[in-house]
Amino acid sequence: MPAFSRAFISRGQLEVRASQFTDAVTSYHEATVLDPHDPDALLGSADSEYASDMKKEAYNSFETGIRQHPKDARFPLHYASALLKEGEIGDTNLQLRAAALLKSAVSLDPSSADAHYQLGEIDLKEGRTTDALLEYRKAAKLDPRNPKTHFGLSKVYRKLGRVEEASQETKLFEELKEAKPAASTALPGEPH
Repeated sequence: MPAFSRAFISRGQLEVRASQFTDAVTSYHEATVLDPHDPDALLGSADSEYASDMKKEAYNSFETGIRQHPKDARFPLHYASALLKEGEIGDTNLQLRAAALLKSAVSLDPSSADAHYQLGEIDLKEGRTTDALLEYRKAAKLDPRNPKTHFGLSKVYRKLGRVEEASQETKLFEELKEAKPAASTALPGEPH
């Protein structure tokens, strides 16, 4: 029943945009029942579970997605994003797992600007400024209109003592941030 599954996926997407994450979990679960092989249904389910604070279920869904769809870079990317949010309290094990997932996502999809950006964030946090600069540059090349990438570049240039380049990136960040419409609710792995 793939056609019905797509209807539940669409409903889940609308519910996410409306920040009705618990309802989205139900819709995405219905979609996975109707078409258990649809990666969009499983990914939507995992993302909405995480947004609904059903972390254990979300992690299981991400891991299932990685097993069932090993060539789909979205699963390790979204899983890594969720782990990084959890790791903000300083859990280095989560950060290590997230970094491994992000590297997997990049190997599956080298054009993932968000994966490169997040790797840059990890590198910068761990003091690997040269690696961070490379990752931020890749992200900026892939998605030059994303303000957060330019903010990342400004941070790394400042750490490297390249004040003029840092100022240029900060200015570009501010211009892009003003030009970008207010972002809808973003789930793990989605551009913010």
